[in-house]
Amino acid sequence: YARKARLERDFEVRLGRDPYWDACDLSIKGIDKSVIIFAYDATEWSHMEFAYKLEQANQHWLLPHDLICLEDHPDDREMVNGVCMNQGTYALMLVQSLSDLNEKARLVAKHLCTFKVRRRSCRNKQSY
Repeated sequence: YARKARLERDFEVRLGRDPYWDACDLSIKGIDKSVIIFAYDATEWSHMEFAYKLEQANQHWLLPHDLICLEDHPDDREMVNGVCMNQGTYALMLVQSLSDLNEKARLVAKHLCTFKVRRRSCRNKQSY
């Protein structure tokens, strides 16, 4: 989903001022891209404060408008298979359509389930 948005240039990056109020403005105006990314100076926002602002923004402004924000903060390292997935410099608020994100998640889950069933059936055939 993120790769497709990047390849199709279906995203916008903005300099953020305050995540809570940036989300408020966005909930009123809506989004015309798959992803709107707000970048903040990570030294001005601790991870705890940033996460709290985004949680409040989701509850008060975004979720009621079928939008959701996800966070990426350098002080909250996310490791996957030994690889750091954080952007690393900025605190980021990524805003997407909730229903669109859920639909993409369902497609991925369906694909993974199909992959696991095929893989399991291939292993079973090899064991005979």
